[in-house]
Amino acid sequence: MIETMAGLLSLEWGAELLRVEPPIFITRQNGKTHRIQILFGKIVDKRVQLMYHVLDTDWVCLILPDKEGNNVVLCKTDELKQKTVAHYVNIYDLAGVIKWKTELFFKSENPDLLYASGGSL
Repeated sequence: MIETMAGLLSLEWGAELLRVEPPIFITRQNGKTHRIQILFGKIVDKRVQLMYHVLDTDWVCLILPDKEGNNVVLCKTDELKQKTVAHYVNIYDLAGVIKWKTELFFKSENPDLLYASGGSL
């Protein structure tokens, strides 16, 4: 699934997909290389629970499959780390560091499968 998400996101951003190293993918755009982590989250009250720790990348693409509306967001890794406490980030703090967002529809008979590997794809 990470290969599919990496391909779709690279296409959306007009970036060249260089390689996939789950849960990270590497792209090139305008001569610059970017390392992007795909990370799942769940909304719990007014916070987002990150299903895995934030890795050392340039960007985090946070996927919230249970959320309606914009449920795929891109944040600078350092900015997201500053807002994260014990694998949780306040939904309002998250909104302040989002650089890009879109909506994807996730269909699964068992939505827990999306989180089965600790939240990584």
